[in-house]
This record gives sequence, structure tokens and C-alpha cells, in this order.
Amino acid sequence: MAPETQTSKISARDIHPVVAVEAGYNIYLADNCQDSELHKSAQIAVRNFNKAINSFPEKSPEALYCLNLRMAANSLARGIATRKYNLNKRIAAADQRKDDMIRRLAETEKLVGFFRGGLQLLLLGGFGYFLVRAIFGRTQTAGIDPRYASIAFALALALIGSCVKSRLIAKKVLNVFAQYNEAITQANDRYIQSVVTEYKLTAETANLAWKELTGTDPPTTPSFDDLLLGVMASGTRAPEAENHGPPLAQKPT
Repeated sequence: MAPETQTSKISARDIHPVVAVEAGYNIYLADNCQDSELHKSAQIAVRNFNKAINSFPEKSPEALYCLNLRMAANSLARGIATRKYNLNKRIAAADQRKDDMIRRLAETEKLVGFFRGGLQLLLLGGFGYFLVRAIFGRTQTAGIDPRYASIAFALALALIGSCVKSRLIAKKVLNVFAQYNEAITQANDRYIQSVVTEYKLTAETANLAWKELTGTDPPTTPSFDDLLLGVMASGTRAPEAENHGPPLAQKPT
């Protein structure tokens, strides 16, 4: 958990632009996180951020710089929340489409498939029966009763037909889940790309504010790249988000 810090003697140059990105993410967590410890830690981080940016004289260049950081952070938090909401809608829609397709498939097989499949198996078995009777004739050949041979062959054909039908149904079900997984993957990729764009826009805004304050580019830091890598590696389901069925990946933060 992040400890609360004293910020009365902090310098504006001590507040690196990447803080806006970190603060924006913490603001989002403070408003949306369901994990109690993570939520409390985010709240403390946001309070520390607000103390730091409110510690400069009003209308001073430092205060203007901090105001730009605050606006960038708030914009990022709203952007993440919007992207997460859109992601959850797409996942819910994919879940609904999957459930609808499975229900329609089950209803089709239950209402139509039973009669059609039974008739097909009956015709197939009958065809096999009469085929063997035609081959063996009505008298025993090599000690084989043509009636029993015909029945056995008909049952074998019916069993094979039933197995083929089961495989076709299984293929349809697998196709449903393949479409579902594809929809989830596309939603995940779209979410990650949009959140990375939000982060980059926030960083650009914060870097511009720093340059206006100091006249120089901000010092390089791995923090922003680490944040982006964390977003892209986290998948699509974060602890703070609601569950919407079994996804392929985890929801990104």
C-alpha cells in the first residue's frame, strides 16, 4: 500500500510528466476497482498527487504546469473507464450471441433433427437391409442366414450414420465457440490499442506542459514504457472488472 507523503517542499521539477499517466490510472482504480486493498492504495496515491499539485502558488507557472497534469490525468481516467465500458459491452454481446447460437442449435436438433435424423437412419438401415437381401438372396449362403445378415448390416449402417451425425453436431458447436473466441480476441485487441492510445495522448500532453515550464524535453524514464507493457501484457480481465463468462485472456487494466 502506498504511504501518504509530505509534499509542502516539493518542486514542480520533481513532478515528472509520467506522473500524470500514473495518476490517471490511479484515479480510474479509485473510482472502479473492486479489490479493497488496490482500491485503498489507489485512493492514497490520488490524495498524494493532489497534495503535490496543489502546493504551488495560484497562477504561477508551476501551478499551471500542475493544472495541465491534473487535466491530463482526469482525461486518462475517463478514457480508460470509457474503453473498459465499451469492452464489457462487446464481451456481453459476444456472450449473448454465443448463447443464442447454442440455443438455436439445440432447438433445431431437438425439434427437427430428431425426426429428420431418425428418418434418415431408418432409410439408411432399410437400404442396407434390402441391399444384403438382394446380394445373399432368400437362401442361406455359406451358412449365413440372409435375414440376420441384413439386420446386422442395417444396424451397422444406422450406427455409423449416428456417429457421423454426432460429429457434425460437435463440429457446429465448435464453430460456435470459435466465433465466440474470435469476437473476444477482437474486443481485447481493440481495447488494448485504444487504451495505449489514451496513455500516449496523456504522455504527450504532460510532456508538452513540462516543456512549457522548463523549456526542455523531460528526462527519459522507463516508467511510461513499463505502464504500456503492463497494459499489453495484462490481457483482458483485470481484478477490478466484472466477469462476463469465460474469456480467452484477462481483461486489461
